[in-house]
Amino acid sequence: TPYASCEVLEEVYSKKLATSKDDISAINKMVMTMYKGGCLSSPVFKEALQVLHNANPNRNTAFWMGNLSLKSYANTKDNAELEAAIQYLQAAVDLSETNEQRADANFTIAVAYQLKGAFSEARNAAYAALKANPNMGRAYILIGKLYAASAGRCSGEDLPLACCWAAADKYAKAVAVDPSCANEANKERAKMR
Repeated sequence: TPYASCEVLEEVYSKKLATSKDDISAINKMVMTMYKGGCLSSPVFKEALQVLHNANPNRNTAFWMGNLSLKSYANTKDNAELEAAIQYLQAAVDLSETNEQRADANFTIAVAYQLKGAFSEARNAAYAALKANPNMGRAYILIGKLYAASAGRCSGEDLPLACCWAAADKYAKAVAVDPSCANEANKERAKMR
């Protein structure tokens, strides 16, 4: 299996999956082999992971399912996939054992809400990520993007500028807590001009 292509693994495991859904050990091996082989976009991988998650839900299976649903949404624009992503990712938050895991899952929830156009929920999730990891610069950048995107939604003469100021403040905060975010923060700041 270390040398098998994703197509071969998909063909072999699709047959095995149909007959082995009760053998969690075999399903786990399928998931790990396909994961190590880089076959994450395979529908067989997603189906096997779903079986594994249903049998033994944990932070990793929930996080992977959430990310696969987000990827599926990006390809299909099917809102059901976006809703599923949010549910799986919330389960990942609930099942997380470390602050780093909670931060990553909440950040990904924020991205999902951003894609949904639910900016307030996205900001709340990004702040939850920052509560778990105050040095997550990418969460500040996301909040800045949300403020910048909100500028057109604001009414009043000075309110769009206030959204830009708030965004610029978040980009600066991102660099202050995580200097590795400087390039991305500067690119986002330049877009506001």
